[in-house]
Amino acid sequence: ESQKHLSNAVSHEIRTPLARLKFALALMPQYCQPDSDEQRRTEFLEEMKLDVKEMENLLQELLTYASLESQQKEVNLEHCDLTALTLQTIKRLSSQSTPPIHFNKGAQPAYIMGDPSLIERAIQNLITNAQRFAQDAIDIKIEQNKQLVTLSVTNDGPGIPKEDQAKIFEPFYRSKSVQNGNKGHGLGLAIIKRIMERHQGEVELISSEEKTSFILTWPNPK
Repeated sequence: ESQKHLSNAVSHEIRTPLARLKFALALMPQYCQPDSDEQRRTEFLEEMKLDVKEMENLLQELLTYASLESQQKEVNLEHCDLTALTLQTIKRLSSQSTPPIHFNKGAQPAYIMGDPSLIERAIQNLITNAQRFAQDAIDIKIEQNKQLVTLSVTNDGPGIPKEDQAKIFEPFYRSKSVQNGNKGHGLGLAIIKRIMERHQGEVELISSEEKTSFILTWPNPK
């Protein structure tokens, strides 16, 4: 039943960019005429590239989710510097077109046992999710005690309705209140949940009208 749901969701997600590409291909001859406007042709081709990129991103997300869901991807645990991984992910994703990211890394570097590529993927998905909804700023904070290490990503965008919060980590689920403007595929948070499960950790959501926080928690290896 879950595979059937996943297949239906994939076909639905890929249908829109595929339809745009088919329509663009039908129009291509008129844009390739010698007397056609060069700027319009360039814009037309860029739009086609964006549709191809959208489908590539969806397929990559789907492959990642499927490998985690089927337990096929072996998790190689090693001593990871969570602070350094977070900092390099922030630097890679920060841009002038998105709200600034404030990072409170704590007094001491935080370490966990994990697969660095998967941990970085979880952090990346949380940051890109926050960038879609944040109004003015994104706050990232690392805390630790003798038992646990936590990383929280908070944005000041609209809160997630209570009726959506229990389903937000399901694959392809998107809140009805934001789905029309959401450019994601609804797989990012599902991937985070599976990554945390593979690391004996957990992800928690806390949302109000003023802000939304996602909190990742790992056992402290110390």
